[in-house]
Amino acid sequence: MSKTKRHHLVPRLYLKNFSINGKQLYAFIKNLGKCKLVSIKDVAVKENFYSISNENIDQDFIESYLSSNIEPLLGKCISNIIQYVNKERQEINLKDICRCLICQYYRGSEF
Repeated sequence: MSKTKRHHLVPRLYLKNFSINGKQLYAFIKNLGKCKLVSIKDVAVKENFYSISNENIDQDFIESYLSSNIEPLLGKCISNIIQYVNKERQEINLKDICRCLICQYYRGSEF
């Protein structure tokens, strides 16, 4: 299995909802001091952020688990929120939203 090196702190499925075409968005580039159109692939990325350095454990376990098991659930939740805001849904599941928020908190660099 090939090792994933570029780990997103903010899932791409979140970012695409802020994009202009599903592939790019405007981001503030701190060292340039200006906004620039960039690929979603290059936003909120850190190399080996979730990698485990223990040789007895698959180094890519956390990234693989998040992308296979958690992000699909987050995608459904985001779709539901967007549908609710656009008045395409009558109600919203607050439990799902809370799960998404907690998951995102644990993914971040602050944790």
